[in-house]
Amino acid sequence: TSFFHEKDDLIDIFSLRKLIEPEIAQLASENGTAEEVNELGKTLQEQEKVVANGEFPIQTDTNFHHLLARMAKNKVLERLLLTLFDLLSKTRETYLQSEERKQKSLRGHHNILAAIKSGKGRAARQAMRRHLEEVESILFKKKKGGGRGHSGKVFK
Repeated sequence: TSFFHEKDDLIDIFSLRKLIEPEIAQLASENGTAEEVNELGKTLQEQEKVVANGEFPIQTDTNFHHLLARMAKNKVLERLLLTLFDLLSKTRETYLQSEERKQKSLRGHHNILAAIKSGKGRAARQAMRRHLEEVESILFKKKKGGGRGHSGKVFK
């Protein structure tokens, strides 16, 4: 049976991402090696090429977040993130892709990378939080914050 049934599950998964991914970004900033930071930059360059070609950057976006999780040096967080992305992969192309999201995702990733390069873990945490909130606002067309709001509806 599928673990991923409802559109509301997407909101719940996103809420979980907002709990763990800022921590992952901070840990990546604190624990990542220079080689891993360079690899993160190359992954972002690949994402830029995919977007410039008018394609959906699903794989490069996933690679960016997975590399951050690996850089965090916490295997449980890494496996948890991979599980979340596996759940999202079933609906990502349908719900998570738009020109607006591609551009905002790139900007968010650039901000995260800049914070990591600066060695400021808290800045990396904040950049990831902003990135996820921006993507969330596109996905759910709702006000900043959390939860499903008063109507309980996911999409307009």
